[in-house]
Amino acid sequence: MGLGLGGCKDAPPPPPAEKEPATPPPPADLLGWAVIPTPDTSWGKLQRAVGGSLGLIPSTMGGLVTALGGIDSSLSPEVDGRAPAFVACSGTADDMAWVISLHLRDARHARAELGDGGHFRTRDAHGMTILVPVQSTQFTVAFDGDRMLLARRESDLDALGVYASRTLPKGPVPGNALVAEIPRSGMAAFTGALAGAFKDLADGARASEKAQREHHGGKQADFADTEAVLGIADEFVGARTKELSDFAHAKLTLDTGDDGVHAVMLVTPQDGAGPSRDFVSGLAVGDATPLVSSWADARASILVRTTPASRKAHAQVVSDALARALGARLTDTGKKEMGAVLHAWESGVSDALVVSLPSATSGAVLAKVGVSDQKLVKDALVAVPPLLAEKAFAAPLGVTQTVSAKKDITGGGSADVLTWSRVADKKRGIKAAALGVASAMDSGSAFLALGEDPLPVLLSGVHPERKLGDDSLLAAPLTALGSEVSVVVLAQPLKLDPGHLGEPAAPGLLALGRRGADALIRVDLSLGLLKGFSRKVL
Repeated sequence: MGLGLGGCKDAPPPPPAEKEPATPPPPADLLGWAVIPTPDTSWGKLQRAVGGSLGLIPSTMGGLVTALGGIDSSLSPEVDGRAPAFVACSGTADDMAWVISLHLRDARHARAELGDGGHFRTRDAHGMTILVPVQSTQFTVAFDGDRMLLARRESDLDALGVYASRTLPKGPVPGNALVAEIPRSGMAAFTGALAGAFKDLADGARASEKAQREHHGGKQADFADTEAVLGIADEFVGARTKELSDFAHAKLTLDTGDDGVHAVMLVTPQDGAGPSRDFVSGLAVGDATPLVSSWADARASILVRTTPASRKAHAQVVSDALARALGARLTDTGKKEMGAVLHAWESGVSDALVVSLPSATSGAVLAKVGVSDQKLVKDALVAVPPLLAEKAFAAPLGVTQTVSAKKDITGGGSADVLTWSRVADKKRGIKAAALGVASAMDSGSAFLALGEDPLPVLLSGVHPERKLGDDSLLAAPLTALGSEVSVVVLAQPLKLDPGHLGEPAAPGLLALGRRGADALIRVDLSLGLLKGFSRKVL
């Protein structure tokens, strides 16, 4: 027996290394997936911060899924809420399959405690162990290695369950409270569902309009051509659908903080030229300063940024759409006046428009917009009274007679106030009232107010006692947006309830913008808003 460099000459060769099982690919119809890295920690942090009735809900991932799913509570302590949980969805919006994949604290213990002779019967299927409860439930529960799966139906375990149990856990674990991704197949399904929902809505409107016309002896609608309005809506939705369906994928990150919940979604266009890339590159972006300096006393405040090209196109699109919708109801002179007003306005204003719904004045609207050409903006405002005299506008608005007046503003300047009486219409539920529009300009901005008493509303915008930036609870989420937003909605829905008036600000924020080559969608829900909702819902 001799010795070689590798050891004993006659020793048997080592057994071949076991091949690691192939990672299952995602289903072809994957809608999206999500990972919650530390579910117990994230949920517990939010639960403690919101407090109130939310504290009555189970505080662990195992407790949540068993309670919400109506599943045997004996499964709850087996779930390891310190390890990542995964959710995957596939199919279509009308027939969605879903699977929740949870890590087990001790797979051997769980099988021994819950398997045959425990709380469940078991059978092998789909390469997993199916847990059959004593009493039937609407969900399927299975063990796969060291993971427990909850599925909408057993057949979903074949491709989607294997993907959620064996593929997703091999990916990197993010540091956020939740991360979700929507692939191209999911974007296409989402777009198709929106298009289908709009088609159902439009078909219902057409059927209703046909029934109304037959009921009234074939008479057309008084104020607009229903088919023309639906045709305009079809074109708008078709354009948006084309843009959405052209995006490659989307990624959502969500975090919980001491001040609330913050979510950011980045939607990536396909490579090369296309509708999605055109949409993103056409967004006018900047910071939220115009909102920070706007009126604090508001249920909602909206910032819209535009470009000169988009304003010009918008004026033409709106003018053409109204002309089509009103048809012969609008005279040729009215069409020219309408086009002149819209083009003068869009050419005279600049990139930032702020619209506010003051909480102290029900039904009022307050707006501030930057001005690049005062003469064009004044021309647009001067042309409004004769346009309101057109029957096509006067009839639906209930305008009988317009009265123009000029009012001095304390501190300098003046305001133009246009008022009219609104005729009561019992059939349409319209009460008689006096309505008006007040407008004023300074060196760089135009202010407009609409309401039953527009002048006080206007003055609150020209010389606000408090601005959004004066309240740190309102200013903080706006400042956090940086310089990448195009549209921002800051709302305080709790102010709709008089019982919340006088309470600290509790805003919710929605923003659309651009980050690099991606479209950006951001949502911030303040802790005060979450607490208020929890008191109402739970």
